Amino acid sequence: MTDPTWIVHVRDAVDPAIAVAADYTSPAHTREAALALVTLLVGRTSADERTTWTLAIAGGRRTVTLEPAP
Repeated sequence: MTDPTWIVHVRDAVDPAIAVAADYTSPAHTREAALALVTLLVGRTSADERTTWTLAIAGGRRTVTLEPAP
């Protein structure tokens, strides 16, 4: 049996007067690689079992979600 793979979704919601909102969905990764991507996107590591991170960015908010690949 193979290890499950994970997808990272990113949504940057920003003030339209400043920039255009952006969405990104990664290809499937191992959990370790997906968490490494999350670390790059949110700027810190997380030792807990969260699957959603939200942080302030210039002019708005970034939401990063980790979910099992279908």
